[in-house]
Amino acid sequence: ALEVLDLAPALRGRRGKEAEALLSGNRCSIYLYMGQLQQAEKELEKLSSLSSSDSRRGSRAQQADTLEILRVRLNTAHGGAVQKDADLIRGRLSGKGSALYKTQLRYLLGQIYIQLGEYDFAAHYLNEAAKAGNQIWVSGQAAELLKTLPKKAKN
Repeated sequence: ALEVLDLAPALRGRRGKEAEALLSGNRCSIYLYMGQLQQAEKELEKLSSLSSSDSRRGSRAQQADTLEILRVRLNTAHGGAVQKDADLIRGRLSGKGSALYKTQLRYLLGQIYIQLGEYDFAAHYLNEAAKAGNQIWVSGQAAELLKTLPKKAKN
């Protein structure tokens, strides 16, 4: 996936920064899934810089949303999730988005709630993510993570 992103042609003009931000956000996400946190941090910093320099309101808002979710994912990957992270992701889960996006958010919520020691909430969101089926990588990860929870929280 990273190779495909690297092969994307550079756009010029007003769309160039938006395209660069999109590529950086995707790279950050891939690095997070790969567990390569230093690379993810670099891409997040790059995305943050690109977002702050974008003057278009709609583009800035979308990039800010992406930045928030990636920051939460990075905090969670470092083991530093807090209740505010869970609140933010639950808010995004109640909004618009594809089934895949919502499955990814449910998996993230499960991870956050594990770190917060709230295993019943973790089990709820992980079970929902796992229902999407093993064809979706994040669903398989959710099913695996469910196995690590205390027995009474799994149902």
